[in-house]
Amino acid sequence: MLTVTDRLHAQAAGRLQLCQSPQGPVTLFHRRSLIMLASSITIAAATLISLGGAYAQVAAWHMDTLRLLTIMRLDPVVNPNAISSHMHDVVGGSNFGASYNYQDQVASSCTSASITADKSNYWMPKLYWTNDDGSFIPLPAHHRFYYFLGRNSPVQPVAPFPEGLRMLAGDPMGKSPNGISSFTCHVNSDLVTGSIMQDNFNFNTPCPYGIRIETVFPMCWNGQDLYKSDGSHVVYTSPSTRVGQCPWTHPVRIPQIMLEFTFNPAAWAPGVATKGHLAWANGDTTGYGVHADFTNG
Repeated sequence: MLTVTDRLHAQAAGRLQLCQSPQGPVTLFHRRSLIMLASSITIAAATLISLGGAYAQVAAWHMDTLRLLTIMRLDPVVNPNAISSHMHDVVGGSNFGASYNYQDQVASSCTSASITADKSNYWMPKLYWTNDDGSFIPLPAHHRFYYFLGRNSPVQPVAPFPEGLRMLAGDPMGKSPNGISSFTCHVNSDLVTGSIMQDNFNFNTPCPYGIRIETVFPMCWNGQDLYKSDGSHVVYTSPSTRVGQCPWTHPVRIPQIMLEFTFNPAAWAPGVATKGHLAWANGDTTGYGVHADFTNG
């Protein structure tokens, strides 16, 4: 296993080529085709959500086999060509590195995703268990993502991600609920019965079957900028971050990514409530500093 230092040196010498999962069976479709194919796939048998006379079609596809690519102190979105302030769990294409270039990204030799056409990268900060003596332990996680079309009618167009798009969802320095992330404490093995949902990871109970953290990305693009440091090139729909209209300033509707990381505190401290024992890699102990990044590949 490469150390973080070894990986940084490898990145300095070129592109890091490291994939942790076998390649999956889906190789015939380009990911753009898969996004369009999602219009005929639903996560709830073509469930329709009513909103003031309009209808949001909950058509989506999700990736269940999305294994860890690497854990690195890099963030080519927020800290390009530099060492990041904190560690991240990274999944996706093997050409992840300190810098981002779309052509390099799609040239990745492999991906930790089961759909081999997807060479994009997705990442969240590493989550740690903090012990009473001040030491901390990195927690393992299961990774999954969804692509939602989020249309208001079956014929509403949804464009593929533009080549070179980068996005950040959430605020690493956040100290209050952000409205785009949720935390679910799984109490039972069916992952439903008794589960507790709240806006941070400080639960007053143990979470023996994991803490599921979901963060949604913006789905309205201004049609011009592939990235702006203030994040203004993409925005959420209104009146809801999941359902509604794109503003005239951001007329291009793109699929909405929902990144889902389920961390397992019980792997280190079974039977212990999580409150006061968790910290994001940037030192945040409130949970509100949750954030996620995406680079298109």
